[in-house]
Amino acid sequence: MNRLTDNLKMVQVLGADIGGTNATSDYVSLADYDQVVFDVMLGFADGDNTYSGWTAADKLDSLIVKQAINSSGGSVKTLKDHSANAVVVADHVAGTHYQIVVNADELDVANDFTHVAVYVAESDDGGTDYVVITAVAAKARFANENESGLTAATYVLES
Repeated sequence: MNRLTDNLKMVQVLGADIGGTNATSDYVSLADYDQVVFDVMLGFADGDNTYSGWTAADKLDSLIVKQAINSSGGSVKTLKDHSANAVVVADHVAGTHYQIVVNADELDVANDFTHVAVYVAESDDGGTDYVVITAVAAKARFANENESGLTAATYVLES
């Protein structure tokens, strides 16, 4: 039986305090997927719909999707720059989310680019500025049983 989890892969690709600095997420391969959605969250969830870990006075200065030829970030170059969109958001509070959709056909495949990552930066450093980035690769090209790589330690709850 082909389940939804056989057609997508979800993984946290970054969890870091970027206050006064920057970070690049892990690279995600689009070789077997048509699309990836990056969810970039400022701060982290405390539970009960409360968030912390981001200083509201600080702003996310850079939000850039990069493409590379491998998971190590080889021959990296910018694919999309969403920095201007991120900076104009009025409230940079813990719990703010940005979703970035990247389609495989946007990559420079003629030059062997197959991987994408998100670069984030924050220069004000008024305190803790934690960023969590989750990648959801979807529309698997060769979906089959256990495409998601689920292990015995991962539980898929079905009704």
